[in-house]
Amino acid sequence: MIRNFECSDRDQVATLIGRAYGRSYEPWLIRALRENGDVAAEFVLEQDGAVVGCICFAAHPAPVGWWSLCAVAVPAALQGNGRGSALVRYGLEFARSRGVPAITVLGPSGFYCRFGFTRAAARNLTTPFSDENTLLYPIQPDTAETIGELRYPPAFSRL
Repeated sequence: MIRNFECSDRDQVATLIGRAYGRSYEPWLIRALRENGDVAAEFVLEQDGAVVGCICFAAHPAPVGWWSLCAVAVPAALQGNGRGSALVRYGLEFARSRGVPAITVLGPSGFYCRFGFTRAAARNLTTPFSDENTLLYPIQPDTAETIGELRYPPAFSRL
């Protein structure tokens, strides 16, 4: 069952993200985004009362209205069964239902391209991060190949 993140999920989500990414930055990032009010949406996948997956989106300061998919995590033992994909699809559909024009992600195209994220759609964006790993999911067609600056919430400055 995918549901909204609740404060009581905080420790389970931090542990899950830390293990999935193998470092402490991503759990810190998600916590900082929450504390700064920059989380646009956050969901968990619950199974038998335990959190076995999570996804978090942050609001970009620019372009206004765009979101960034900040983290998606599923325990290694449960990967390959569609749980991560279900979280991404759920999050993208939620964003679409809220009128979000586009979503970015910093990550490998091999995983995210199956959902419609592409480097080509992001090629005209100026970003502080690697162009190669900046992907865009254009929910509204006119957002593909937008020319402009892609700004991230302040918590991303530690990346």
